[in-house]
Amino acid sequence: LEDFRELFCVPIEGNHDPLITIADILVLMPRLRCRYYSISSAANTSPSEISMTVGVVNVVNNCNILVQGVCSNYLAGVHEGDIIKASIVQSSFRAPPNESHPVIM
Repeated sequence: LEDFRELFCVPIEGNHDPLITIADILVLMPRLRCRYYSISSAANTSPSEISMTVGVVNVVNNCNILVQGVCSNYLAGVHEGDIIKASIVQSSFRAPPNESHPVIM
């Protein structure tokens, strides 16, 4: 968190103490929300496996600090056999019955 200090608390000129502390920032920051991803595998072709397509977020902001997506980077680091906490939310989306029909998502 010390790397992100300049994003939140710029010291007053001549004073090296931050305007607010890292503890203050943690109290003020909202809790992380659930991330929702779409399953990219088909139940009829892979009934015992679930695949997701995730774009990993790595962006350098205007303060030249690398900001990484929390969940996308976590998922990118998961290896086969790792256990993750996840839930499946029911959706009304259904693939077309004829598998030869293309689907644009």
